[in-house]
Amino acid sequence: MKLKITDAAGREVREISGTPLANSNKQGIQMACWDLRVQPNPAPPPAEGRGGRGSEGSRGAQGARGSEGAQGARGSEGAQGARGAGAEPPATSPFGAGCPVPQTGGGGGGFGGGPNLNGPYVIGGVYTVSLIVDGKTIESKPLRVNEDPEVVLTAVERKRMYDQAMEIHALQPAINDATAAHTALTRGLADATTAIAGKSDVPADVKASVEALTKEVAALAPRLAAPAGGRGGGGGGRGNNDSLSAKLGQAKNGLTAGMSPADPTVRAYTEVKAQTPKAITDINAVIAKASTLSTTLAKYSVTLTVPAPVKMPQVAAPAKRAAR
Repeated sequence: MKLKITDAAGREVREISGTPLANSNKQGIQMACWDLRVQPNPAPPPAEGRGGRGSEGSRGAQGARGSEGAQGARGSEGAQGARGAGAEPPATSPFGAGCPVPQTGGGGGGFGGGPNLNGPYVIGGVYTVSLIVDGKTIESKPLRVNEDPEVVLTAVERKRMYDQAMEIHALQPAINDATAAHTALTRGLADATTAIAGKSDVPADVKASVEALTKEVAALAPRLAAPAGGRGGGGGGRGNNDSLSAKLGQAKNGLTAGMSPADPTVRAYTEVKAQTPKAITDINAVIAKASTLSTTLAKYSVTLTVPAPVKMPQVAAPAKRAAR
């Protein structure tokens, strides 16, 4: 059983499923919670030597009774999620399925302690909440999301920032994959270098190829290595200023902050859009070289594990906003 939320154009913006909904099999009123965000991105694999952090921030969750068509609103009308003082975060949110899980310590919503994987908040309009059981739609109800009256932005500004945030959100999985591939290839080449150092049967030209490829991979580190300090793209602007993960985090945080973006946000958004395709092309080029080199090294009983090529993201053009 799951809930599917679609916009006025019929595009799916969120799916709420999992254990909390699966266990709602008793008679009576059942509740779930939508935090008014689009679908979050999957968490990237944790960087070597560091543990992963939660993908959802501890920002307040807003409840909405989808089956009754109640109006959902951001801001002070929603139930505020609180962090547990010194306690381990629960497996599910106390506000219901689909809501952020409160966390202890840092890392609220991507401003520190992990990547901001949350989707942008949806813009105001009428959405459809559908209850789906065994792949069949049982019932659908409309739900209106009102714009936050405390956010001083015009409708045009809201729509532009939402579209830009969605573009950045769509790029994030590919950047995460490229970063993971770079990390894996760096580690694999280091292991291969260690292995061939003690071998006398590996030709000099093969050793030179390993060294040359290691330098090529290292040259991609400013753009693709995970930001230092465990920020994972959530901090933006500190440490490695060329990191695509950091730029993406800075752009996403700025575009979803509910105010007109400052120059650093606009610059980060522009740069990450322009630089991501080139970075993916470059990492795929060294992956192709590594695949060939891996075959050669295997002849000398040296293993070079090569990650899969990174799929180029397909970012659709922003759709026109339906009339309300």
